[in-house]
Order: sequence, then C-alpha cells, then structure tokens
Amino acid sequence: MKLKTYLLIFAIILLLSQVAFYLMWSQRGRLHHRDGIMSHEYQNAQEIEIDLSPYALDSRAIIDKSNMYKINKNVLKILDLDEDLVTLVTQTSVSQLFHLVDLCGRWEGPISVSIFTPDVDLKLLEGIIGKIQSCCSEMNEKLLIHLVYPIDNPVVYNVRSVYVDIATEIGHSCQYLRTYLINLFPDKNYGTEGIPYPVNLLRNVARKGIQTDMMFLIDIDMSPSAYLHTQFVNASLSGSLGGDEKTVYVLPVFEINSKTPVPTHKTNLLHLINMEIARPFYFEMCWHCQNPTNYEKWEKIAPGQTIGIAYEVKWSSYWEPFYISKNFVPFYDERFKQYGFNRISQLCEMYIAGYNFKILDNAFLVHKGLKTRPDFHRSKDEENNVNRELYKQFKNEVLYKYPNSDRSC
Repeated sequence: MKLKTYLLIFAIILLLSQVAFYLMWSQRGRLHHRDGIMSHEYQNAQEIEIDLSPYALDSRAIIDKSNMYKINKNVLKILDLDEDLVTLVTQTSVSQLFHLVDLCGRWEGPISVSIFTPDVDLKLLEGIIGKIQSCCSEMNEKLLIHLVYPIDNPVVYNVRSVYVDIATEIGHSCQYLRTYLINLFPDKNYGTEGIPYPVNLLRNVARKGIQTDMMFLIDIDMSPSAYLHTQFVNASLSGSLGGDEKTVYVLPVFEINSKTPVPTHKTNLLHLINMEIARPFYFEMCWHCQNPTNYEKWEKIAPGQTIGIAYEVKWSSYWEPFYISKNFVPFYDERFKQYGFNRISQLCEMYIAGYNFKILDNAFLVHKGLKTRPDFHRSKDEENNVNRELYKQFKNEVLYKYPNSDRSC
C-alpha cells in the first residue's frame, strides 16, 4: 500500500512539473533574446517578437498534404507590409542560418524564410534568432520565419537546454556565428543522415507566408547586388520594366570563392570576372543549367546606375534561372526532396503555362562559394537519379494540366 501511495505522489509531482513547464512557456508568450545577447550598438533596437512556446506551436501547427511534416507559419511576426514591395523568399536548415545576417544587410525589403528543424532544441533556436537580431537591427521590421519538421522528428521542448548560452559562447561577434553553427550542425541542408530535406515544401511554405504581391526566391547562401530591392521597386512602379502578368525578371547568377567579398555593383563584378575570381554559377558542375542566360552578352553591356531590361531569353530545357515575379507563378512540386530537379520542374511548368523570361541589367546574384564536385554530399548522384525519374513523370502531368499549350520541356 505504501508503495502505491509513493507512486501516486510521484505521478502527481511529475504531472504538476509538466503543467508548470507549459505555464512558464505560455507566460513568456512572445519570447525575445536573452539579456546580454545584443551588441551595444543595437541596445535600443525594438525587440523581436517570437512565439516558440510548445503550446503555441502545437496549437497552430498544420500538417502538410503528405502527412509527414508539421508546419508552423509566422512564428516571428512583423507589421503589415506595402504590397508593392518584393519579398525575398528562401529556405534553410539551422546550420545555415548565419547567412541571414548578410541577407538582412544586403536586401532592403522583407524576407520570408522556412527553417527545417528536425530534432532541434527550441531554446537553442531562440538564442540563434536572438543573436541574428543583434547583428541586424532591422530584423524585426522585415523577417517572417516559418518552421517545418517531420512528425517523426519533432522540435525538442528542452527547458534545461544542454546548449550553453549563445551570448556567452559567441559574445558580440557576428562573424563567429557561422563557425558556431557549422560546428554544432556539421551537416548541410541535404546532408542530414536519414532525414530527407523537403526543399520544395520549404519553398512553398515560405512563399505562402509572404504579404507582398512580388517575390524573389533564392538559395540562402546567395547574395543580391546592392540596392536591388529599391531599384527594382522603383523601376517596376515607373513602368520602365514593361512586361505583363506572365513576365518574370531573371538575374544572372555568379559564384565566387567564399572568402571573397561579395561585389556590390556590376562594375565590381566585371572586375572580378576579368581577374578570374568570379564566374557563372555552376560553371564547372552544370554549365547547361545556366548557359541560356547568355553571360557573354550580359557582360558586354556597359554598367549603369539603374535597373533595366537587357534582353529576353526563351526558356530551354535544364535552364534554372533565379527570378523576380508575381507570387502566383506555379508552386513547387513537394514530391521533390533532397538534390536534383526540384527547381527545374517548377520552371518547366512556368514555361508550358506561358511565362516569358526577361534578363535584368545592373542586377545580379552571387553564390558564396564555388560549386565543385568535392563540395557535394555523398548521396547527390543517387538522389539526382531518383528525381530524374520523377521529373519524367512530372513533365507528362504538366502537359496534361495545360492541354492547350504549344510548349513542351
């Protein structure tokens, strides 16, 4: 009898501790960075508003259509935005979140990012977001954050986190955030063993979370030319870009060594090209994926101060441009995971649906790092083969979806 009594008391204590834990999180509600995490130059910046409480995440989570993932949209909330702005859309794992610091400084408009968080400790994520805010004071004014994680590998509600306080570990160094995250999460987006990276689901979640008419979808390790957002919005509002609802505006993409500063303007970029420091994106690994951009023609156009249309390009098979467009372009097929054919499938549908591609001048993207074979994860080729077969099926489905189109891919 005494044993049963002790067990009952123990169970009650355990239950009360769980209730206290949830109450503590709900009391916190909108979390902000911990004391000491902000650098002195941003001490007076408005606090970022985050709701990472277990109760909030569980109550707001939706299940994706494959019934494999939970989605939490807008865990970081911002004010309503002008519809004429352009939202930069991207996705990442926690290991690559340090790139947000550079994007925040380079992109003047709003940013919508989906973060893949399987088995991630929310206390750690809170600290990382707080540290990013301390490195970019405008973060609370323009950032939308969405969390996606497998139902079988959910986020962790560890109130006694095993991780040291990030403010203590990193101090005020924004540069060290990169090293800290890479050491903590050595696997990149596609490299997590046993957990496929749902890249197109992440892209769609980030797109559905934006509040503007136009979007600019890129990879998180890319950086746009300086003042691109402001210049594009001004050109768009003035009508100088022309085009219609089915026109998308393509930016040439280049790659540089990760230690080379990202060029700000076309003049700087052309200098790096002449020095053989910069080169077209995927130059070594998949030249036909970018060649239709016609880099030689673009480079021969003299640099200017404003954005304009350089020329128009007809889409061709395997071309994977990055572009600014209305947000009603076709969404990404979420069956594509890991590496291969995840973007080209969406571009194929765009072309068959009647979209046209105009190349912008005095605007560009830079990938931070040269694409070479040793840099890819081990299963890249196998994933590419699987997705190639899916792409064949996808193309047939798209032709059926647009029976009146005279285009094919």
